[in-house]
Amino acid sequence: MNKIDHPAFKKAYNGKLAGVIIGAILTAVTIAMFVGGYYWNQNKMYEAIPFGQAYNEQKLEDDIYAYVEITTEPYEFAYYDEGPSYYFISDGDEIYIMKAVESNYEEIVAGIDSDGYYDLVGVIEKIDDEDAIKFAIEAYNEGETDPDKIITREDFDTYFAGVAINPNGGTEFSSNLYLGGVFVGIFALILLIAAGLELYHYNRALNGLSEYQAQYITNELYSPQTVYIKKCRVFLTSTCIVSLGNRLEIVPYNNILWAYRYDQRTNMVPTLTNMKVMKKDFSTVSIADMPGAARGKEEVLNQIFATISARNPEVLLGYTPQNQTYVNQLRTQQTFQNRAM
Repeated sequence: MNKIDHPAFKKAYNGKLAGVIIGAILTAVTIAMFVGGYYWNQNKMYEAIPFGQAYNEQKLEDDIYAYVEITTEPYEFAYYDEGPSYYFISDGDEIYIMKAVESNYEEIVAGIDSDGYYDLVGVIEKIDDEDAIKFAIEAYNEGETDPDKIITREDFDTYFAGVAINPNGGTEFSSNLYLGGVFVGIFALILLIAAGLELYHYNRALNGLSEYQAQYITNELYSPQTVYIKKCRVFLTSTCIVSLGNRLEIVPYNNILWAYRYDQRTNMVPTLTNMKVMKKDFSTVSIADMPGAARGKEEVLNQIFATISARNPEVLLGYTPQNQTYVNQLRTQQTFQNRAM
């Protein structure tokens, strides 16, 4: 691959390469976070304790797994069209609350029918759904006429401690790893795509240069007559413009047909200002990328316009109706000439 041997170019190129490397590293970190979360959950499952033990040892708020050996079919008392439902479950001695989906229920029933019991493993979660608590109390008291056996909200909180076992949940630590992995992964993906595309276009432009051309441009960049505008990373050499923006653009002055300012806005707020340069083959490239709020951008653009005009007085400057009409006429004329050939 041809290289332009100049510090400013190397800095721009290495910046794209660094972005790709950092994106790859962050991708590896993302994978590690997801794998770590998975294995953390697996280890915690192996360390699961009986749900009853968690009650007795006051471990309901710990980030652990618990299990219940269910011996009777779960009783659903709160059903939702979307999301998990709530069930009463029992190990034959005590009653607990389970938060699960229908497939969990079917698997439990099948296990009881087959083996007489089902070992349910899950995390302990606080019941934040007040409607579910209300339905639980109503279901528990349904058909009960003995006042001494009817439970109140206080009885419910004392017996069930406001928690449920969830076979589909994960530990808080693993959930944080997964959530962090999502954010890191999104950032890594954006960085990989952005930096990867920029690096691809830089390499593509470089591959289109011969050794002689690359050396010639290098000499031009070092020439005392060349002006470097750091604010937009543009070199104004004696023969061409070299822009080190998102793409490497090398445009000879004698190949420029039209140049005009471009402002990109988002919700009426300027986010990007640059210059569009149309070549004589009617292809358009962007140079001199600057933030929309950059100070001194007017002076920068005027300097580039003045240099282009001085090097090639025939260049059309500015996005005016007259220039637009003239370019359209040229494009139409060339289309007819190509068809005639």
